[in-house]
Amino acid sequence: MSDNHSVTDAELRRFFLERGPDWVRQQAETYSARGRPLTPGLLDLYRPFIGADAERARVVTAQIQNPPFYAELLARGVDPGELLNFAAGRHGWHHIRSRNHPRASR
Repeated sequence: MSDNHSVTDAELRRFFLERGPDWVRQQAETYSARGRPLTPGLLDLYRPFIGADAERARVVTAQIQNPPFYAELLARGVDPGELLNFAAGRHGWHHIRSRNHPRASR
């Protein structure tokens, strides 16, 4: 990434590809033991998108923090609205859905 507090889309993608997988693995290690299989309704919902992987998927409700690398992105000038706010919990997910689908209830 450049040092001029400007981050291009390509730099942002590279940043996530370099740092994101480790953070996802850490979350899986932390929460996987508490995970439960998807309910039949969720299986029906996700199966068209992830196929047989839906059977292996597990879900857990937990309060998590944003990835530690977000601080560097924000310092480089990335708009916070462009980052998925994991720390906001369900409110953060609802915000994303509402932003992408204006007809969704708030």
